[in-house]
Amino acid sequence: SPRAAMPGAGSAATPRVTAIDVGPAGVDLVLFRPEADSASAANVTVAATTLSEAASLVTEGINMSGVFHYDTEDGASYFTKQRRHLIFWTITEVSITDCLSALNNPSANEYVNCTDCAAFVTSFSNLLGCGLYSSRMGLGFATNPYCAIGQPAWTPPSWGWGFNYHEVAWDGDAGDGDLVYDACLRYDGDDDPTSEPHVSQLPVAVQFSDGNPAPPLVYRERLTPNAAYGYPYCGSIPSAKIRRLVR
Repeated sequence: SPRAAMPGAGSAATPRVTAIDVGPAGVDLVLFRPEADSASAANVTVAATTLSEAASLVTEGINMSGVFHYDTEDGASYFTKQRRHLIFWTITEVSITDCLSALNNPSANEYVNCTDCAAFVTSFSNLLGCGLYSSRMGLGFATNPYCAIGQPAWTPPSWGWGFNYHEVAWDGDAGDGDLVYDACLRYDGDDDPTSEPHVSQLPVAVQFSDGNPAPPLVYRERLTPNAAYGYPYCGSIPSAKIRRLVR
């Protein structure tokens, strides 16, 4: 549920996914891209010819929706929950119904965390046959500056630059050599992500880690500094991969 209205949410210039069409030539995602300086608006069809491209476009659609905003106070999940089934195990769910309601309401102001974003991307992408998992990395690690979804760029959350954990959509076995799709943030895409100037880049179809903090930089190397409590503490956790029940 929303906390409070966010200024500028659902503004006329924010794109959002409004339709997905799967045809013989590939996957078409229809993005609503209004003109920033006029009353006109148009749907733009963006075609994906591979599953990786489809997952990338879903990631972009969530990140740029204009209706989701990272919870910078608590980092809490608002769209996922666990419920006990019988007495032996629990079912983890994601409310795609509520997600779609928000996406179809450009004035919505919904708080999310990384788990919500990963579950959205995984669920929508897997409807297209992508075979992704939501999975976690790290256990208490420092990060480089990033742009959290729906929040001012390069502004740290209340707890500073770091995560207790971070969750993204992941292909393969959710290991170091597999690709990740992160709708929750944009990191620095230049040669030095530790310092200004920063170049915003959405992490889509990028290898998680090559096992070396030196260039060329991939996801793990861009997200974390090569310092104590940074890179060494941000490892993949394949055993944590999950596909949540959709409701």
